[in-house]
Amino acid sequence: MPTATIAPDGDELVGDETDVPETPVPTATKEPVQDGNAAETPVPTATKAPVEDGDDALENEAEASGTPVPTATIVPDMGDTITPAEPEEEEEMSAEEIVEAVYAQLAEDSFETLATRLESVYAGMEGDESAQQDAEKILSLIESEVAGYLAGVLEEARAEYACLEKEDIFKEVYDSLYEKVLNTMKELLDLKMENSDHFSLLPLEEKAITPDLRGLTPVELTMVPFSKIFEGEDMTGVEKISYAYNDSEDDYIISSYSGKANLSRNTSSSYRTWFMIPGGDQLDNNAIRYLVRPQQTTSSEWLIPTVYIQDAGGSRTEAAVFSYKYNDYDPSNNEVWIRIADEVSSEKMYLKFDINESLYGESANRAAVKFYEGRHKTAEEAQAGTDITDKIFGNVDMKQSDAGYSISRYNTHGITIVTFDTNGNVTGCLPLNFYVSAKDSSPVHNYISMGSMFKRIGSKREYVNYSLRSEGTGENSETTTYELYDGYPVNDTYSLTMIYYENGNSNNNAVTAAYKGTYASIMEAESNGAENVREALFGRDYDTEGYNADYSNGIDFTIFIGADGEGQEIYHYCIKTKAGIQPKSNSVGVTFNGLKDKDKNNVPCYIVRSKDDSYGDGSYPTIVVAGDVDLTQLAPVFRTDSGVSLYAAGGNAPEVSGESYHDFSQGAVAYTTGSESKKNQRNVWLSVVKEDSLAGMIYNLYTNSLSDKDANTHIENGVIYSKREVILSDKNDGHDIFLINMGTNVIPKLSVELVSDVMQIDEYWTLNGNHDLAEFSGTTTTENYGELANMAKVRLKVKDGITSGEEVKGTLTVKANGTAIMVLELTGIAGAPVIVTDSIPEAVKYVPYGTMIQNSNKYSKTKVKYILDSGTLPEGMQFMENGELYGVPKEVGTFEFWVRMASTNPDSSMTKKFTLVVKENTDANVDAATDAGYEVTQRIPSVALNSSGNYTFVSQGVLNEFIDVYLDGEKLARDVDYNAESGSTRLTISSQTLTRSNTTGTHTLGVEFRTTNENMLKAAAQNFNVLTEGSSTGDPDSSGDSGSSGGSSSSGGSGSDSNSNDNPGSTESAANTSDNAPAGAVVTGNGGNSAGTALGAAAGTAAGTEPIIYTIVSGDTLSKIALKNYGNASLWTKIYEDNRDIISNPDVIRVGWQIKIYPMAAGDTANAALTNANQTDTEQGNTGTTVDGTYVVQSGDTLWKISKKIYGWGWQWRKIYDANRDTIQDPGVLHMGQVIIIP
Repeated sequence: MPTATIAPDGDELVGDETDVPETPVPTATKEPVQDGNAAETPVPTATKAPVEDGDDALENEAEASGTPVPTATIVPDMGDTITPAEPEEEEEMSAEEIVEAVYAQLAEDSFETLATRLESVYAGMEGDESAQQDAEKILSLIESEVAGYLAGVLEEARAEYACLEKEDIFKEVYDSLYEKVLNTMKELLDLKMENSDHFSLLPLEEKAITPDLRGLTPVELTMVPFSKIFEGEDMTGVEKISYAYNDSEDDYIISSYSGKANLSRNTSSSYRTWFMIPGGDQLDNNAIRYLVRPQQTTSSEWLIPTVYIQDAGGSRTEAAVFSYKYNDYDPSNNEVWIRIADEVSSEKMYLKFDINESLYGESANRAAVKFYEGRHKTAEEAQAGTDITDKIFGNVDMKQSDAGYSISRYNTHGITIVTFDTNGNVTGCLPLNFYVSAKDSSPVHNYISMGSMFKRIGSKREYVNYSLRSEGTGENSETTTYELYDGYPVNDTYSLTMIYYENGNSNNNAVTAAYKGTYASIMEAESNGAENVREALFGRDYDTEGYNADYSNGIDFTIFIGADGEGQEIYHYCIKTKAGIQPKSNSVGVTFNGLKDKDKNNVPCYIVRSKDDSYGDGSYPTIVVAGDVDLTQLAPVFRTDSGVSLYAAGGNAPEVSGESYHDFSQGAVAYTTGSESKKNQRNVWLSVVKEDSLAGMIYNLYTNSLSDKDANTHIENGVIYSKREVILSDKNDGHDIFLINMGTNVIPKLSVELVSDVMQIDEYWTLNGNHDLAEFSGTTTTENYGELANMAKVRLKVKDGITSGEEVKGTLTVKANGTAIMVLELTGIAGAPVIVTDSIPEAVKYVPYGTMIQNSNKYSKTKVKYILDSGTLPEGMQFMENGELYGVPKEVGTFEFWVRMASTNPDSSMTKKFTLVVKENTDANVDAATDAGYEVTQRIPSVALNSSGNYTFVSQGVLNEFIDVYLDGEKLARDVDYNAESGSTRLTISSQTLTRSNTTGTHTLGVEFRTTNENMLKAAAQNFNVLTEGSSTGDPDSSGDSGSSGGSSSSGGSGSDSNSNDNPGSTESAANTSDNAPAGAVVTGNGGNSAGTALGAAAGTAAGTEPIIYTIVSGDTLSKIALKNYGNASLWTKIYEDNRDIISNPDVIRVGWQIKIYPMAAGDTANAALTNANQTDTEQGNTGTTVDGTYVVQSGDTLWKISKKIYGWGWQWRKIYDANRDTIQDPGVLHMGQVIIIP
């Protein structure tokens, strides 16, 4: 970034080379280099599709008002600031009148804008296929953004409507307006509530309640009596309550009404909704669906940390806590983030917590609080553990030596908090993690951020660039090149905006002037008649902002902060456009969302959500229509992912939404989608079913698997028989069967019965025969959170104790009044295959080695292949697609690597870590490496350099299993370097071959065999000596020492599922090489290293102080270099301090510079970071997130899931992708253990 002290002309400014997302981001680096805390600089998400902007205006407006607002990447400007009509002083307006008055002022185009933006985000979710298919994730987004927007509107409206100061009026207005706006958004998006959980498929009566739970800490919220939640409601006769959090999941808990609910979720946010329904039967149409929105105390600062540092002499200093925050959006990863000053050393650190009494005060429900070490699920389990209350909580004198709970920076610590009432009864149990990180206290530089380039189309905007790159070109000068999407000419006219950041905060008002051209002062610009384009570049008016020009030849701008003279900041930019080549998408998604009849009229219909039926992984969509619809000529209305082509079976042209007609009367119509990249395709079978009575059947019960031709569906004696394949990618998943009564008769007392040793029925999503299933009565839903009265769902789950990959067998029988009406024969797989190999045998240098990584797959239709995911193999070794680790190792050491196994049918993958130990080729080790049955019976004797003749080597292995011979790891050529003949296996090797290295000393001969049936590698090996000329040797063609029994050892390697990072680097060791490294050390050359190997190399040198020499490459920043070499981005400050003789400004580093990477002392912060990065997900372990600006990818992660975990919303995944384009090549492919930057 240009600053007053930017480096002079010359080399490329690496710190300024940036691959930036489309929306505003500091141009000098992808992450804040000085701060080490990328999360503190919001980076809006880029989207390819044309979208509306207006985000920044809303954000700035919110900053001024102090009101919480929606995230800038999604929420548009929802119209001008609401100025409600003045109420008449003599008459107070009712809640209903206020709702209508405020709603009337919400501009209709604002809703259209939000709908367009959300559709664009949906289309752009290429990083997570499940996100593309599950529209409920979008609804969750809509609900939150509408809630945040309305909260701000009504806070402003309090000044105009005095009655809003009354909490009951405010809540009534908020709830009514919320539902009204939300419904408008759903109508515009045509989602028809596809995006929300049903809780029950029936259109039940709905009621919203707001129980007052303020003053309860997150601990107490884990055990809230239902009687308190439903206080004031008539719950007479209620025995059970079914409930779930509204987060796009529908795994419901059934509890006794006399019991308690765990509502400790998302308490750090101002908005949350729970679904609760009295009873536990999904077909109880008399039940009430409660939308429970508790009033709760926002908990982000409910725990106050105090941190002290203690030196070796016991002296203590309190560490300044810059910030702390509690986050519980993900209940499996609730945690407290604590940041202290970065100058804190690696000496002992101690912590204590206090409850924020200013928020919660005293409570009889919280008369006693206990802290226990580790994460525990229950209070009983916690109490059986280690009580650390006296160390970590309350009245702890932290000034005393060793007082407090001992912690280490960058490590995750697990604890459990339990609360008790005055009678000693447990009132809450909360497991959580906390960790302490450093906040860089270096001064924050001012800078200018480039906005996305866009083209105005009427009142809308089309964003035209998919990336931009900035590089320094001289003192106070920078060139920014915008790479455009395909189809946008370089020389067209586009608009550009900029944002000025002062001390880390946007402040466009501080910009004094901006001119087209290059000038040294405002006076010079004005004297040359330059146009002041400040308002165009830095204005915040959505309708007028943006400097409009053709940038193909480059346009220079000069920006001035302050008047001419001392203290003035001057920034020079040259902005260019460049033709871009956009990668083609591999996506194959298609969504059917309607039908047209032969007259092109919309057909009233109900679309079964893909998430409601698991059959075929969404490949069997179903549309329900009324009985009078003609199925012979229908045109599906659909949308596809970017670039996807849809073809009907036998078609010779792509389908056109709403125009391509087909006959659906004979069953499902087959379609195939093709990706934009032409690499992928997917088959889809669309069924349109209508109200009808099956011939000879009393009831017409339908589920989508019946339409599969391979299901062998048929009717016998009034019963539907069919096969249904159950394929679970994870044995913890459920398999949903969506049932629809398409007949004209009620199905009485609907029940289901399962016979299976592998599967069981979910507690809630079952049918127990207590209620009827209504007849078909139309396709229109009438309630917000329900579907139709003729629908039900059955969920199958894997029984406890079943191994992943087990075959599914069983029968599911659906009954009406106790009589079978449908029988489904279940087949399939309960979970994808898993790697079952835990450890691998040790190897010996120069001896042929082979071992197989095994899995639990039992079925030929399930295909499995392996890849080396990350890590390092010894030279001479390779990993094969079939899972074999094979080769002749040429170096000694301990090598960690990660294997990824991918399977199809079901589609899944898993990653596992292995350790290969390669031992020295000592005589004892080489002899022991010979397998039983392959013993050496005639050995090569010592050979002199000047000798001649041939030598004989004989192994008991048979000749037809013989493969190759290796000398010191190099393969010899048969019939050139040696001859092989039977007589066991008899090898004749010339002395010239044995001495070809012309090196005296010990040499190793290794022979590879393969067993006939299993193709397993077997080895025979021996050492021999090459002596100087004239030395005594054994006679050629004579028998040497015989006997060399042994067997392959399997004791050394180890396997575990822990995490790692694979970061390419360009380091050279100034001291360590494969020749002088200590035994067992990991030596790295030019190439990758994991977080473990990098630190191992740094900390394991013989001297302990020799640095690694690192050559800076394009795209580097100090944070990235620290991440590569220490496994922790925030340790950039150490690199900076160690290289001040070269680096004067941490923001400015140049390609080709060679800097020193010094090892870290044992136990200091880098090793702590290593421990954190490689820690497994134990109860006290790391869950993937850190606060040093990085995240360790966990098993099952996608960018969507990581974004949801970090930011609370999955749609910010592109922010993470854009910040890691150098390490994430495909947003749909992540590697377990990969360390990524969190912006």
